[in-house]
Amino acid sequence: MKTKCFLLIVLLFSVCTLAKAQTFEVPQNYEFNTQADFRKYEPDLIKAVSWFEQTPYNEQRLKRVDVAAFIMTWIQRCPYVTVETSEGINELGDKNNDLLVTYLAGYARFVLQGHMLGAQTGARMAGMKALFAKYEKDKLIIRDKRVEKLIKLDQEGGLQAWLSDELNSK
Repeated sequence: MKTKCFLLIVLLFSVCTLAKAQTFEVPQNYEFNTQADFRKYEPDLIKAVSWFEQTPYNEQRLKRVDVAAFIMTWIQRCPYVTVETSEGINELGDKNNDLLVTYLAGYARFVLQGHMLGAQTGARMAGMKALFAKYEKDKLIIRDKRVEKLIKLDQEGGLQAWLSDELNSK
């Protein structure tokens, strides 16, 4: 009986979390002209990132484009959050644009949530972990040997060194 009750609670929590992610609405007519505009939309950005990560690649394609545009516009124009990338990281989006958006979004979310604000290593790792989670979870994403090599490198403890080399050699 306890097992059934526990499973029911876990199932309900999972459904509620998924439903919450699925109900995110992209802000309409957003403008990013001042720093206050960016601050105003920070909660929406966090929700957008979660929605983007949790929504499968083949679902709600039109909304996915709108969410990605909102995320990318906020990140590209934000004066106080600078997301680091490199040619090697950008190439991870060659086969799957969603993966690059996921990296950038995961990085920005990490910074906004105040985790060691300004700490590049933590933000870099957060971006890569978000990218890996999306890659492994979403089976419709095109398989990519470069991503799989980096996942293995992460499992072996070498991802942080790769990121440092990749981003410090620009």
